Amino acid sequence: GFIEYSNAIVIRTGASTYVALSDICTHAGCTVTYYNSQNQIVCPCHGGTFDTNGNVISGPPPSALVKYNVSVSGNTLTVSS
Repeated sequence: GFIEYSNAIVIRTGASTYVALSDICTHAGCTVTYYNSQNQIVCPCHGGTFDTNGNVISGPPPSALVKYNVSVSGNTLTVSS
């Protein structure tokens, strides 16, 4: 599963592991979208694609998406820069 909230995409990568990425493309600042069925993140403006670690797969983005720290304590998931 995943959620998009407050300029971040949080993707569940395991039973209790998560990755949190900025939803702002590093190319032109457009908002990217995570496609769970394709397991990739896509920028609608110029077709840039990223993997679930934020690394560039294809297109014009010059660098990876910003990655945030994620911590889990009980039922609380905290995302921080």
